[in-house]
Amino acid sequence: MRLPAALTLLHLPAQTENTKKKETTVSESRLRWACVRASQALALGIAVVGFTLSGAAQASCADTGPFRPTSGSGLDGARLSDAVYRPGTDSGRLLSVFDEQGEEGHGIVGTWKFEWRAKANPSAPNDNPGIPDGALLDFGTIQWHDDGTEITISGGRTPAVGDVCMGSWRYVGHSTYKLTHLAMGYGPPPGPVLGYQGLAVLEMTVTVDPGSRSYHGSFALTQYASKFDPTVPNSEFDTSTVEFTLTGTVKAARLAP
Repeated sequence: MRLPAALTLLHLPAQTENTKKKETTVSESRLRWACVRASQALALGIAVVGFTLSGAAQASCADTGPFRPTSGSGLDGARLSDAVYRPGTDSGRLLSVFDEQGEEGHGIVGTWKFEWRAKANPSAPNDNPGIPDGALLDFGTIQWHDDGTEITISGGRTPAVGDVCMGSWRYVGHSTYKLTHLAMGYGPPPGPVLGYQGLAVLEMTVTVDPGSRSYHGSFALTQYASKFDPTVPNSEFDTSTVEFTLTGTVKAARLAP
C-alpha cells in the first residue's frame, strides 16, 4: 500500500540518517576543495595583474618616450601615454604629458618647403581680388624653431622688395599649430621697389601629418594701407585700414638630410 505523502516525509529522516551524514561529509569535502581552487585562482589573478601593472608603469614612467607596441602586435601605430587635466586649455580637455613637456608639441620644428594656393573666403574684406581659387600665391622655405619663432623666405618675391618675414607660433594640441607672421614689403612682387608699402599680417593654422613629414592647413593674410610717417611713433605698424586680404590653403614637406 502506498503511504500518504505526509507520512513518507515523516519517515524519511529516520530511514536516511546515515545517508545524510555521508552526504554532509561529501558536501563539506567538495566545499573545502572549491575554496582551495578559488584561492589558487585568486593568487594567480593577483600575480597576473601585478605583472601587467608593473609593465604599464615601466612603459609610461621609466621610459623616456611613450610606449610603442612592437611590430606585428596588431597595435602598430597605437601609443599609450600619461595625460593631465588642464582646465584652461580648449575647455578643459586632457593633454598628453608629452604635450605639456613640449616633446610632441615640437613636431613642427625644422625646415620645410611650402606652397600657398588661393581659396576665397567671402567673409573676408576684399578677399583674393581677381585671383581664382587654386592659383599659386607664394612658395618658398620656412623654418619653425623650437623657441616658438619662425622665419620664411619667399620665392614669389624678389629680395629687392622684401622676401624674408618672421613670426611666432604656439602649439594648440592634436599636432596643430597657430602662427602669427609679420611681412613688411617694399613693392609688389616682383617689383619695382616703391618704398615701404605697409604691414601685412599672416595668420596660419596647420596640422602636422602622421610621420611628421608634411603638414597642411589654411591661412589669411591681411594687407594694411601704409600710413608710415617717420614723425609718428609706430605708424609703420598701423593696422587701421585694410587694403585687401589673401586667403587659401598651405601644404608643406619637410626638408630632411
